[in-house]
Amino acid sequence: MEIGDIVYLAFATIIVIICLHLGAFWVSRVIQPPKARIVYVDRPAPPPAPLLPPTPPPQPVYTAEPAQQTAQVPTYEQPPIPQPSNASPMSVLPPPIETRAAK
Repeated sequence: MEIGDIVYLAFATIIVIICLHLGAFWVSRVIQPPKARIVYVDRPAPPPAPLLPPTPPPQPVYTAEPAQQTAQVPTYEQPPIPQPSNASPMSVLPPPIETRAAK
């Protein structure tokens, strides 16, 4: 082997290894994408306090009392719930089922 063949073989080997690494990286990113990063942001500084406290807004003055309002709500009679006439009372159990083991 000549020196040119050795350099060519070494260069080709490095290129193949780089391609394999990039391929493995790409496959791993496709299989499991990276998790979202949590970014912490500093809070902005609070605004400076005013020199004078703010004055409260003026309260409204009422001249007359508001009239009481009443609403007439209609009432309805509830219709009776019909009971089925052929229903058996819940305290009576049905007769037992005959099985092969019971014979």
